[in-house]
Amino acid sequence: MQLILSYPNQYLPPPTALSLQALLHWNFDSCLSCNTTKSFLLCFCSHSPLVTVDYSLDDIATASVSSCCDLIVVFSSNLSWSEHYKKIAIKAYGQCFLIKRIFTSACPSLLRRLLYISLVRSQLTYCSSLAANVYKRYCYIRDDSAPIH
Repeated sequence: MQLILSYPNQYLPPPTALSLQALLHWNFDSCLSCNTTKSFLLCFCSHSPLVTVDYSLDDIATASVSSCCDLIVVFSSNLSWSEHYKKIAIKAYGQCFLIKRIFTSACPSLLRRLLYISLVRSQLTYCSSLAANVYKRYCYIRDDSAPIH
């Protein structure tokens, strides 16, 4: 069970705490065990450092983290996607190196091109489309905040 909070305060608001307790009781009633070693607390806040909240599951304290990876997406407490981009780029360049190392110039160039398109370019295209949306949003924010002459 992974706890992801969007509250920047030092204390959990009562509805959130009650929801988490209800979820924990539902797991117990359904005979589903909660893996407390893989549980963590991530508070999203763009202006302050890591928020620590004392919360425990099954009498084991959950650790507060500044970033986590879940379903191959890297979440960060400062709402930055840079770690996610970095992970995708490293994977894409690793695939590119693997293609160059295994499929040397003795292999047909069409095969290398197809491998590159399917393994490398698809990941870089995904990464650039994410970055483009973030950049567009940043530009819109900057345009709205710019003074009108």
